Amino acid sequence: MNDQPTPYPELAEVLTSLPILVREMRRARGLSQRAAAEQIGVSFSTVSRLENGEDLVMSNASRVLCWLDSRSGLPDRPNSPQPVQTPGDGGASAVNRTDTKETR
Repeated sequence: MNDQPTPYPELAEVLTSLPILVREMRRARGLSQRAAAEQIGVSFSTVSRLENGEDLVMSNASRVLCWLDSRSGLPDRPNSPQPVQTPGDGGASAVNRTDTKETR
């Protein structure tokens, strides 16, 4: 295994390619967007937005990258990201809420 840090341009390329990578991996595993979202630990709408090339929260990007790297689609590392609970969500996984507007 190479212990050298990944060059920033390579990281940028991976992040830019995430929509295609996720869609291709999900289809190769025979998963719906909902099933992939469950494995990743994010909402269906997060997977949908990601595959459509919309903005992705960094915590979700980390989960997606771990999922892409896993052979079964399930995180296989003891330190893999876990779903984050937010106050008042009843225990649901945190969702990228960039599409909601705050009312004042």
